[in-house]
Amino acid sequence: MEGTKIARLWKHTDKKGKVYFAGPMSQITRLVIVENTRKKDAKDPDYYAYVVPNRGHRPLTVGDDEE
Repeated sequence: MEGTKIARLWKHTDKKGKVYFAGPMSQITRLVIVENTRKKDAKDPDYYAYVVPNRGHRPLTVGDDEE
């Protein structure tokens, strides 16, 4: 696939049973993708993506970006 890989994502389930995807982008940030649970119209997005601080998670290290 062409493009720049910005994160590797893992599937998680929160305490309420909602599925989300998260993974490190850098030493200090993570990408988190969550479903739009308030979607009411086809024009509304299916998911939201957030860049959040990488608090207490394994940071991206050299060699982690290999496929």
